[in-house]
Amino acid sequence: MKRIIGLLIIVIPGTVFGQVAVSIENQVYPAGFIHIYPTALVNGLRLDYGVSDKVSVFVRGAYSVTDRKDWGVFENEKGRGVGLGLGYEQRTPFLSTNLFVGLSANFWFMQVDWQGWSFPNCLDVYTPEECALMDFIPIRTEGATNVIVFQPALNTSYLVKLGPAVFLKPSLSLGIEVNVKTRGNTVGQGLVLLSGLQLGVQL
Repeated sequence: MKRIIGLLIIVIPGTVFGQVAVSIENQVYPAGFIHIYPTALVNGLRLDYGVSDKVSVFVRGAYSVTDRKDWGVFENEKGRGVGLGLGYEQRTPFLSTNLFVGLSANFWFMQVDWQGWSFPNCLDVYTPEECALMDFIPIRTEGATNVIVFQPALNTSYLVKLGPAVFLKPSLSLGIEVNVKTRGNTVGQGLVLLSGLQLGVQL
């Protein structure tokens, strides 16, 4: 009983006095290091909970649409899917109290449609001597891959107050996409740089 009471003493004040914010969030990012045009769009709903006046934690759900073009394993990769994530943010003690840094971890459940080229295996049809005399034309191939992507990221954001409860928060994140489970052909993964905008209200 004493343990239960002690737990309630810890939890209840945080529940009563912790500040909650609900927001919509949009992120875009280019694929690879050369492309500067956006190749992915992420739209989501985010819920933040203030653990203290400096630290907050959050959860979010989102939907992602990506067009990687020729970045990836195949010549063209287009994907879509839902994602779930969590993370934390902390006010920085330098530059500005409106500047935040933090970490996040997201899981994406994507279907990626791909197109590419493959070369037929000459030896399946002809002898080695005949193959040496032939020039094979690549064959157009296409398919779909279902993949679970783990995406950890380092985040920084800046709080802009639009009113007593309404706020705007531009952000920049550096992360990496890791395909942790793949059903089908291997598709692209790697570093991502995301720019985002969050519009929310504090409850």
